[in-house]
Amino acid sequence: MLERYFPPAFFTISVHLTIHLAREARLCGPVQFRWMYPFERFMKMLKGYVKNRARPEGCIAECYLAKERMWFCSDYIKKDGIIGLRSNRNEDLENGVEGRPISQGREKILEENVLQAAHRYVLFNTAEIDPYIKMHIEELKQTDHRFSSNDTLLQKRHMETFSQWLSKHVSDNSSDQIRWLAHGPRKHVISYTGYITNGHQFHTTDVERSTQDNGVSVEADTICQSSSTDSHTAGRLSYYGVI
Repeated sequence: MLERYFPPAFFTISVHLTIHLAREARLCGPVQFRWMYPFERFMKMLKGYVKNRARPEGCIAECYLAKERMWFCSDYIKKDGIIGLRSNRNEDLENGVEGRPISQGREKILEENVLQAAHRYVLFNTAEIDPYIKMHIEELKQTDHRFSSNDTLLQKRHMETFSQWLSKHVSDNSSDQIRWLAHGPRKHVISYTGYITNGHQFHTTDVERSTQDNGVSVEADTICQSSSTDSHTAGRLSYYGVI
């Protein structure tokens, strides 16, 4: 039927193969139950053990047993990597430190809006601050009756004023971590063009390398609107950007 509509040059080996694939799958089942790739790869590994072509069987047996012994002994060696697997050179959890820079640091001063956004994100994602968040929301509801009926207005005012409110309501009996969080971050920070964290290496966009990671994502609570007809509500959204 195909020969009636297509010229003979159309029937290459690729086209011929696709005609039989459907019938072959119907008769034999999924390809992973009958393919030969794992066996061919294993045979290639065994042939690589042969160093003396006059005694191929002996070379294969000797190298195979040596590799099995190394695998067995490596299970009893502490801090030993898996044989044949490359180690991750971006491991960053050594000595209890998460992440490390790979470039020269440069001091810069953060803008006020960036500083407030970073401070707010840390506060709203720290478990020890949760009781203070509830206290602030209850206080806002008591000061203005509109906050009790309008959740959008409440969340907006809560996000805008919580960091200033927290710095005034943290007592001396609070933990060091809460006092430091209430005090806020420093304006002077160290900026790097390259950093390793979570096993991945990142570079800023101005490095302009041919292969590099600079995309990041973060989940944050914000005032959002699903459509033009819906009212504003507080929800958690994912933001994407580049470093």
